[in-house]
Amino acid sequence: MTTGHGARLAAIALAALAALAPVSTAARPLDLVDQSLQRGDQTAAVYRTGRGQPAPVTPAPVVFICQKGAAKSLIAAAYFNKMAAERGLRERAAFRALTPQEAVSASVVDDLKADGVAIPDGMPTAIGRADITGATHVFALGCELPSAAAGKGVTWTDIPSDRGYGPMRDAIVSRVSALLDQIQGRAR
Repeated sequence: MTTGHGARLAAIALAALAALAPVSTAARPLDLVDQSLQRGDQTAAVYRTGRGQPAPVTPAPVVFICQKGAAKSLIAAAYFNKMAAERGLRERAAFRALTPQEAVSASVVDDLKADGVAIPDGMPTAIGRADITGATHVFALGCELPSAAAGKGVTWTDIPSDRGYGPMRDAIVSRVSALLDQIQGRAR
């Protein structure tokens, strides 16, 4: 019987193998998230992304949070990554949730694809201590900013959620563009 560290390594190895198995293209729940990630440990976690590929669990310098992690934070991370790349910036963003939904919003994914924006890897995942510690910027979109993010976080309360994708996207893109202007200004 394997115990302690060996059992943890075996579980991670099995999860990694499971993550490589073929997956249907339908929305699906998170297959595995190492609970240590949610506790803030530095242990790697393996989980299935929306495309059936393992996604790295590494802190991003910019983290967007919304209540469910299925729409607003996804849109913000997708547009941030697209616009940062277009500007030649190396910063990238991740999306997280306070109380994760099982899957990203299918309609938001369709809308982002129609906009020609790449969908960030991953599924809605609870914000963890490692996310906050590794981030230079944390933004809460229409939800409460975690207290651990004090000093590096801001709450965006002006993102509409009741008027459809277009107005929500436009408000987020406006904020993200201003953020990238700030980051670009510091890089000079």
